[in-house]
Amino acid sequence: MDCEFALAFRDGSRFWIQRVLVPIVVAVGVLGNIVSMVILMSRGMRSSTNLYLTALATSDTLYLICIFILSLEHYPGTNDVSYRAYWHARPYCMWLTDASSNTSVWITVSFTIERYIAVCYPMRRQSLCTESRAKKVIFIVFFVAFLLSSSTSFEWIITETMDKVTNTTKIEMKFSPLGNDETYRQGYYWFTSLMFVFFPLLLLTIFNAYLINSVRKSGLLRRQMINEKSDEKSQNQETRITIILISVVIVFIVCQLPTALILIYTSSVNPSPNSYVSEMLRGLGNIFNFLMSINAACNFILYCALSDKYRKSFLKIFCRCLLKDREFSPQHTLVSSVAYNRRYSDDGHVEIAYKARKENIYRPPKNGALLITRVPESGVIGQGPLPSPKNFISRPTLNSSE
Repeated sequence: MDCEFALAFRDGSRFWIQRVLVPIVVAVGVLGNIVSMVILMSRGMRSSTNLYLTALATSDTLYLICIFILSLEHYPGTNDVSYRAYWHARPYCMWLTDASSNTSVWITVSFTIERYIAVCYPMRRQSLCTESRAKKVIFIVFFVAFLLSSSTSFEWIITETMDKVTNTTKIEMKFSPLGNDETYRQGYYWFTSLMFVFFPLLLLTIFNAYLINSVRKSGLLRRQMINEKSDEKSQNQETRITIILISVVIVFIVCQLPTALILIYTSSVNPSPNSYVSEMLRGLGNIFNFLMSINAACNFILYCALSDKYRKSFLKIFCRCLLKDREFSPQHTLVSSVAYNRRYSDDGHVEIAYKARKENIYRPPKNGALLITRVPESGVIGQGPLPSPKNFISRPTLNSSE
């Protein structure tokens, strides 16, 4: 009875996760990560931190694509010989899945350490937290993670067997001699568990605790700098960046921790094949792997929710028409440039007609309305500060030919 429940739980989790939820999460995650890469590499968004986040989006996108390819195994009919190319590519897809997942782990650790240096050692930030250094770290992380995971593709072999019941040829993937080697399996298991699960989680927990404490202290520091607005603005920006990265790390830890617990359990308990515990672990493995997929897909949502600059860049790049309508609407905006015409009035003054393209006062609803001021004849047009907006008065449209 218990074994039947375990089998039903395994098959049910496999169906709903692999065939229903995974395609949805992959579609949303790949689209969101591509959007994030475009935004983070756009003009005005380039920084060492955003380079790390771009690399994270890249590895997450590769991970999502690979797990979708692997999930095709659970669709009916995929064991047919017509899918021979898929099965021969599957071991390499498993390698890319592990490599991209391991890369995401250490990219997350890398930008967490960089943020720790920027917050706790601000005097060293200019020399240590640079874009060139970030590129080198990203390259090393990708290279090492892919290299250390490369043996995965050699753990499997593809075989074709004849099904005597249906008299058809079916393709199966079995362990190779390397995959069946007990010494290799134990050594590689513990190495990957320590290198890509337990040790990174420990580092993230420690450094994240420091960052959370720094955000708490920044409130006190901000109140002490209340009269220094420029420094206060810079401090607020640093705090927002830190909060975003803390959120990314917390989601990462929450989604990775169940897998770590399963690894700890299986290291001490070796359930027999097809037993109740074994089938329950397979069902839980489907759920916990799905959590890792959610982690790879949800960073776009975190950026949109927590970063005002990210949202503005998104609108600027992908919703230009909305920004255009907003820019020329009769609302309060920022002065960026002023065009003017001039003419001589009857009392010997030069009348300057300033046409504000963006103004910080309410624009009259009539199109082409101008903001008018008067300056002495001796004034030099085009030099000196612009008249204060409070001196502007609304006049009908003026042309230089008048």
